[in-house]
Amino acid sequence: ATYLAPRVNRAIGRVVVKAAAIRVWLRKLVKKLAKKDRGLGWVVPTGFPVIHEYREEEDRRIDTVRGKVLVKEENPELKIRTRKQANSIVPNLIHSLDAAHMMLTVRELVAQGLSDFSMVHDSYAVHACDVDLMNKVLREQFVRIHTEFTLAKFLEQVKAGAPGIRFTKKSAPPELGTLDLDAVRESVYFFS
Repeated sequence: ATYLAPRVNRAIGRVVVKAAAIRVWLRKLVKKLAKKDRGLGWVVPTGFPVIHEYREEEDRRIDTVRGKVLVKEENPELKIRTRKQANSIVPNLIHSLDAAHMMLTVRELVAQGLSDFSMVHDSYAVHACDVDLMNKVLREQFVRIHTEFTLAKFLEQVKAGAPGIRFTKKSAPPELGTLDLDAVRESVYFFS
């Protein structure tokens, strides 16, 4: 893993340039807040609030019938874990948007009359006769999520939750790439 991790990251940076730039930007943003001992939060388009805050842990011993158990608990009174904050911001942001996408997709499928579906993370299933509808709804909700929730809007939410912290032009998100979100609606492959 020690050998592969930096090589994989370099390869990702060459293949998906904008994604790599966003990762760097997010990590810098989180570290800036962590220096002030602040976590961050955002609200996804479904209205669900997300809190991204990892604090130092305390050991706590709990007596059980079978003996003592050591449990690690985060303590809101202790300092932010900067490394954990930085390492987890990208997956947590992506997972929050994936979850919002799923919620909006399910709501729309129900509104369209479907009641039989199965989902796990970002894998979707419906009866074969409903695949075309699901594919259409998946794409529409994906475009909706990424139109309503932009990096600029994300930064505004972070700023609103961080009074007293100065944000400069360097805090601005990277410029957008060339992906035409509307083209997603017509794509042959989207989710499997």
